[in-house]
Amino acid sequence: EYTVVIVGRVTTGQTSGDSSAVAITTTADRPEKLGAPTIEESRTRSADVKYTVPDTSGWIRTTNHPQGNWYNGANIQNFIVKHCKTVCLSESASCTCSPGTEVENTFNPASLGQNKKVPKAEEFDPFTNYLVWVIAKNSVGSSDPSDKRFVSRSAIDGGVADCREAPGNAVSSTSSQRLGDIVELDTSQGDNGKTTSSLHLTWSPPKENGAQVTNYKVYTDRGCDNSYDSDVTLNVGTDFLSGVSPKAEMTNLDPGVNYCFKLEASNGVKRGYNQVCGENLPSNFDGWVFSERTAALRTLAIPPKRPDPPELVEALGTVIRIRWVAPFDNGATITGFTVYTSPDGEDDFEANQVDATFPNLDPMTPYNFSVSATNGAGESDRSESVIFTTGPYEPEAPTAIVATERSPSSITLGWDAAKDNGRTITDYRVCYRKVPQGSSFQPNDVCGTPTGQPSAGWSTQTKTCNGDAETCVSYGFTGFDESSEYEVSVRACNGFTQETGTDGCSDWSSPFVKVTTTSSGLLTPPAPEVSLVNKTSAAAFFKWLVQKKDSFPTLGTTAISVFKPTLTNSETGDVDVLDLITGAAFSEDEEYLLSVTGLSSATNYSLTVSAGNVDGFGEESDVVSFITEASVPEAPDAPAFDRTLPDVKLKLSGAAADNGDPITEYQWQVKTSGQWGNPTDCVSDPNDSTCRDIANTSYSYTYQSQSFDFRVRAYNSLGPGEWSEATTVTPTDLRPATPSQVEVTAPSFGSIGIRWSAGSGTSAPADKYELRITEGDCAISCKTRLVEVDAQTSCSPNICSKDSEESRPGTDYTVQVSAINAAGPSDPSEEVEFTTPAAPPSPPPPSPPLRSRESRRPSRGFCAAASPAPANLVASRVCRAGALPAPAPAGGTASSAASPPSPPPPPPRPAPQPSSPLPPAPRRPSPRRGRGAVARESRGRAWSQSRAASRAAAHPAGGGRR
Repeated sequence: EYTVVIVGRVTTGQTSGDSSAVAITTTADRPEKLGAPTIEESRTRSADVKYTVPDTSGWIRTTNHPQGNWYNGANIQNFIVKHCKTVCLSESASCTCSPGTEVENTFNPASLGQNKKVPKAEEFDPFTNYLVWVIAKNSVGSSDPSDKRFVSRSAIDGGVADCREAPGNAVSSTSSQRLGDIVELDTSQGDNGKTTSSLHLTWSPPKENGAQVTNYKVYTDRGCDNSYDSDVTLNVGTDFLSGVSPKAEMTNLDPGVNYCFKLEASNGVKRGYNQVCGENLPSNFDGWVFSERTAALRTLAIPPKRPDPPELVEALGTVIRIRWVAPFDNGATITGFTVYTSPDGEDDFEANQVDATFPNLDPMTPYNFSVSATNGAGESDRSESVIFTTGPYEPEAPTAIVATERSPSSITLGWDAAKDNGRTITDYRVCYRKVPQGSSFQPNDVCGTPTGQPSAGWSTQTKTCNGDAETCVSYGFTGFDESSEYEVSVRACNGFTQETGTDGCSDWSSPFVKVTTTSSGLLTPPAPEVSLVNKTSAAAFFKWLVQKKDSFPTLGTTAISVFKPTLTNSETGDVDVLDLITGAAFSEDEEYLLSVTGLSSATNYSLTVSAGNVDGFGEESDVVSFITEASVPEAPDAPAFDRTLPDVKLKLSGAAADNGDPITEYQWQVKTSGQWGNPTDCVSDPNDSTCRDIANTSYSYTYQSQSFDFRVRAYNSLGPGEWSEATTVTPTDLRPATPSQVEVTAPSFGSIGIRWSAGSGTSAPADKYELRITEGDCAISCKTRLVEVDAQTSCSPNICSKDSEESRPGTDYTVQVSAINAAGPSDPSEEVEFTTPAAPPSPPPPSPPLRSRESRRPSRGFCAAASPAPANLVASRVCRAGALPAPAPAGGTASSAASPPSPPPPPPRPAPQPSSPLPPAPRRPSPRRGRGAVARESRGRAWSQSRAASRAAAHPAGGGRR
């Protein structure tokens, strides 16, 4: 508040006097900025912050406020102390807060003096640097923040306080992360963290509080009764890596038991919670921090321990009593027991029952017993098996009681020896009576006890065994009525009466066995009433009722023991007695079904059946006639084939049986290269790749000449029948190919050589070849010979030859070749004509007296080559009529194709002139190679003019003398 007075002045300096005083009050303002705080004491989780509130006298006025106090006219309402974490390692003007870490605490000035510490517990983290500043607040507003004070807490040496702390624990409820906060089973191990002998634990790591946790201890409390009996020490970095959830497998635990655990951690710092930095706790603190105890965790139970063998309590004739001791349950309560018996089976018992009785056993019989226990984990192993044997007992009732002999007045019974059950059979007792009309009783009700009497109308007799139980199994009765029915029952006795309810004898055999005396004649059963149930093309089914002997018209007729069915083929008259049907296959008063198979289709049959018993077979039943159904045709016989033609002709061997439905067509199928082709219907002419429709006759089908299989089947309106057996046509069934390219050569005088090609295609190979060699002109006179040549030795591989076949010089020959195998000969090859070379002439006789030139002229026409014929040259013939051709010298060749010409030899040397006027002797001609004839121009020429031929050879045109 201010007082204002205005003073008036004049220019001369004189005043005009002061005005009246006026009171003025200024408005308040927010406080001035405080000085930077100081830290009096630092603890692991808090610090004492000190700041100074200025005195009025010590207040330094500012330009804005030259007068007044630092809180600027409005009393301080609060002091706000703020701090934040910083990553700075030392004080610096550039230090800033780490994002999101700023915290403020507000204090009421009424509780604080001017120089006070402002503590706040659990605001600081151990081993962390902070920035601290202060703000004052009045009714106008808050002051500017003071300068920030750097609080160093993370240095270990260098004179700065060490604010590390032992690991976080479970003491403080405000701790954000405590040791053992989350201890749970590691479900990735075992069975959801459990086994029968271990538990896999995992937990969240505690706050390290400035120093890394180096070790853990896990304490085990079996039964969770706070009695920790073991611990395990784990090293970080060895047992598991730092920064991950610690894990520990607690082993050697008992199955099915609850366990609790307590954890302990250490980081090497022996400083407790919120202690003064740099000061350790008393020496009794070792730096290990305990957690709270975990909840109960239970190991997996296992089945109980294997029980000891059961003990025998009592063994009677049909009863055994045993007991056993419950084994250790292995951590899970036993819920029951199972007793195994052999050969009977198993029985289950409640957990509170440790004994059992087994009734209805066979006397004198060993039984195996073993026991097992079961809990929530399963069944234990069975105990060792022990054998207990039942004792002796009453015998069993006899079985298989039959009448072994019968007469009109007597019956002899027989039975199988009863089981004695440990005591020798002493006797058998027979209870019987004549069956009245409508009688129905049980043997035990009327036959009496061993000491009692039977009911009225019943009689008993005893068969004493006298120690011979094996033969004591029959008994004869007399005094019975003819053709009457009696019912009998038999019991065995061995005298055993040691147990309650025993009387020494078995029960009476049940039910009564009915036997009948005979009459004076044979009593055979009546004929059954047979009916047809169904039929097919190959089978028929019949049924009849097996009559009970009680329903037979003649009393005393014994039961049916056999049936005899008889089948007659009405078309052929054949009678077939089928297999007898014995009593094991049927039962009285039930229908019997007979199946007769293997019948022919569409055939008329009849069936009768007679029933038989011990007296023989009775009359046959009424005849049941039937005709089997038609069916598809039978398979025809395997087809045949004809190989006399160039192609193979297939033939049906005979018509198939139509099986009661007319055959409508046949069908062929051919297999080549291992594959059956599409079937061919035989419905038209055989020359257009199908065969004509036939019935009861034969037909044919032409196929390519190659190796193949073929078969045939028949159709009727019901469909196709089975295929016939296949017939195979192999290459040996086909004739060979015709030889070709035949050549004839004359390798030497007196012989010819023949060469040919074996042919090709799909025909069969030849076994041999036949050479047809004709000598001379058959229009005049000729001679033919046949020469056989083995194909294997004369061919290599497809070219065949025959060398050195005898021939006459200067002779015409015609050659043909045929191939032969098992199927026959091929067609002969084309004819090849050949003329053999002439033999050299003999020396001429002595010269006759000289004659005139005219007398020396030949009397016949002259024939010579138009020019000297060189060797191997085929020359044309230029002879006059009646002239002879020049003989061909050795080495000529004839073939079915012209040979190429060879260069001519030099001309013959001239003959020397005679030394006298006498005419010279005829000169021996030099042999010249003749020519082979390709085709003769004239046949029927006489070849007896050999001399003229020699002369023509000795005097060729233009050479020698005439």
